Amino acid sequence: MAVAGAYVSSLVAELQCPICKDIFTEPVTLDCGHIFCRECITQHWENKDSRVCANCGESPSSGVLRFNHTLTCVAALLRKERASTTVCLKHHQELQFFCKEEEDAICFICQFSKQHASHHVIPIQNVLEEFMNEMTERRHVSEKAKAKYECSLKRIEEQADVTGVQLQRMVEVARQFLREEEQRVLDCVRKEEEAQQQEIEKEIDSVKEGLGILTSSLTEVEEDLEEKGYGLMLRKSANTDMFSNKNAIYRVDATRKRTNKANHEVEVEKHLNSLSTDVWDKMLAAIDTDMVVLDPNTAHKSLGLSEDLRSLFYHEVKWDQDDSPKRYDGCCCVLGAKGFTSGTHSWEVEVGCRSDWDLGIAQESANRKGKIVLSPENGYWAIWLRNGKQYQALDTPPVNLVLTSKPKRIKIVLDYEVGKLSFINTEDSSFIYTFETVFTERLYPYFTPTGNIGIGNTEPMVI
Repeated sequence: MAVAGAYVSSLVAELQCPICKDIFTEPVTLDCGHIFCRECITQHWENKDSRVCANCGESPSSGVLRFNHTLTCVAALLRKERASTTVCLKHHQELQFFCKEEEDAICFICQFSKQHASHHVIPIQNVLEEFMNEMTERRHVSEKAKAKYECSLKRIEEQADVTGVQLQRMVEVARQFLREEEQRVLDCVRKEEEAQQQEIEKEIDSVKEGLGILTSSLTEVEEDLEEKGYGLMLRKSANTDMFSNKNAIYRVDATRKRTNKANHEVEVEKHLNSLSTDVWDKMLAAIDTDMVVLDPNTAHKSLGLSEDLRSLFYHEVKWDQDDSPKRYDGCCCVLGAKGFTSGTHSWEVEVGCRSDWDLGIAQESANRKGKIVLSPENGYWAIWLRNGKQYQALDTPPVNLVLTSKPKRIKIVLDYEVGKLSFINTEDSSFIYTFETVFTERLYPYFTPTGNIGIGNTEPMVI
């Protein structure tokens, strides 16, 4: 009984109901794994609007209170221990056994009595060991669940960070695009304003000139009338042209006609429509370009990512990351956060003077665990550099590439519908390689700086 007593002492705290703080009476287990007295949890729910666990607040999915037989047995033993009843009251023998049917501790004589002859009787130590094993297993399950939830929390934080960074970049690109579109339309309006002003000023000059000539002619006629009278004026007109400035009159008439027909207005609707008709399509295209950020949930634990998720580098010490099913665990790879299922997309990667790197795309179902073999059959379309001079397109079969210059910045262009993935040296716009295939899955940008640490392979890769 010394061993049993030690077990009992260590289990007292474990066998207390969280509600009544006493040893369990008719213990029941909820779906979340927490245990209460049946009466305690029932009364607790009667005072609440909803049936939730009094310990963790989780709602039971089934609503079934599962009776815990083993715990009932152990609780009964502890109640007897707490009451210092270690001797059979009937036979005055030490209580060494436990009757499962009556859920009571009994002595050696009771075990062979008529009352317990057909009952399942086991040593008390076995009951306690059974319970200890159950509690140990339950604790192990709880620890695993806790670790899983903690990893989920960390993954959620990382996903929120990725989303926030991507959203900020998208909004900034949209703002910049709208600013440029606004300036473009304003420039068009100003140019039209200047053209209209110049035309009107030209007409004003013409009208002013005609007005000057007409004013002079009127003054001359008025003076002749005062001096010569109507008779002499008419006789003069018979021999000479009274209106010697007919060209001025014609000019004024022509100006008047042009003024009547002219529509000197800025075409407001045209300019507003130019901003509204296709601006959204253009803006979405602008946002889609250069919006590749890295997904930390896919990054190998030896990869370090910058805060803006736009650069990556190899780190010999593995970071403390959860074992997400999306994460690469054998090769130092990482994917872009956004996948593509249609359209044309492009992004640029600065590889600098690195001696080793991989670039390309990976389809969603491509293997990310263990050793990765880069090939179209395995869902990877990529090129790589090894030892600072060996360029290769990992096609089927692989193609050795001969480049006239070492690219420091590479542009990747994906045309999903056409089925092409092209790599371009941005310094001289020369084509490096083009894959041609039929894409059927979501595709993600693929990167790896490889795990080779040494001279010429320390600087980060930057998107």
